[in-house]
Amino acid sequence: MDLLIDDQRTNIYTDLIARTPKAGILVLENLVSLIETLYIDHDLGSSLSGYDVIQMALDRNCLPNRVVVVSQNPVGCRAIQDILLEYGYKKVSNSKFEKEG
Repeated sequence: MDLLIDDQRTNIYTDLIARTPKAGILVLENLVSLIETLYIDHDLGSSLSGYDVIQMALDRNCLPNRVVVVSQNPVGCRAIQDILLEYGYKKVSNSKFEKEG
């Protein structure tokens, strides 16, 4: 199962879409064992960003082993990439990260 956390995108075909950071965290907390890939944007139309969602998911141990950053914001994208690398995720392609687990 794949999850997209993004307030606007509709062109990424996933099983679930969370339109707010709060909804995204709720799905991750309850379904992390079923989620194969998380697609995440940085700018989520909220005071919380995709970076914040990643940080909360890491703190709560509910981040899937595969994450794809779909943000067009270069600064936000880099922030998410940096934290994933810091937590042991490996860069597989320009925007795809994986962690063995």
